[in-house]
Amino acid sequence: MDPEITLQQEMMRAMFRSDADRAIVIATERLKSNIADPVVISTLNMVATSASAQALPMLLEIAKNSPNAKGRKDAIFWMSQLKVDKDAVVDSLLSLSSSNGDDSDSINFALSQVRTEKAVGALATIARDKNKPESMRENALFWIGQSGMPNRLAMLEDIYKNSMDSSQIRNQVLFALSRTREPQAATILGTVASSDPDIDVRRQAAFWLGHMRIPEATQTLENLLRKK
Repeated sequence: MDPEITLQQEMMRAMFRSDADRAIVIATERLKSNIADPVVISTLNMVATSASAQALPMLLEIAKNSPNAKGRKDAIFWMSQLKVDKDAVVDSLLSLSSSNGDDSDSINFALSQVRTEKAVGALATIARDKNKPESMRENALFWIGQSGMPNRLAMLEDIYKNSMDSSQIRNQVLFALSRTREPQAATILGTVASSDPDIDVRRQAAFWLGHMRIPEATQTLENLLRKK
């Protein structure tokens, strides 16, 4: 890297440590000239921890418009770490999900890091959206399963029931359910294994039951095998 750029990066970090509000002003001015400014991009972590009211708008602008893919992904991640109104962060991330398809995995991960009911609800909205790529929907389902939210099983079951047009999405729901290792998930998987219209999906439900390694999953498999 250009030694002059590395020098300015160190100066910017020093400015953040000295006066974060002034550093934000300078960073904002630099971004007007170059939305991919490597000096600003290198300090996004300091932008996020600055507690400035300008942090979210700045990160959102970079995430929307920077031609630098790493800069966009870093901005998206640091949005999730801001100590601001979490609903505003979720709304900002959702606004990106309709414009930056290439960054969809980063957006879903950032939503998972916000760790609020609204954030998980946003992931469910993405997972249900049949206009979005299946890969984006599948990734959202994964993070719903990992969220730890009390209502995630109900969300996953609802998405399963509304995805009869896509065996791929239903299979991803099954995987997400199995990762929770909760008794209720085993019950849902058992229902799928016995009633899904696609026998391959039913087979996949049985497969994930075998990998849950909880007593309820074993009992569900036994009940299915003994079913007349």
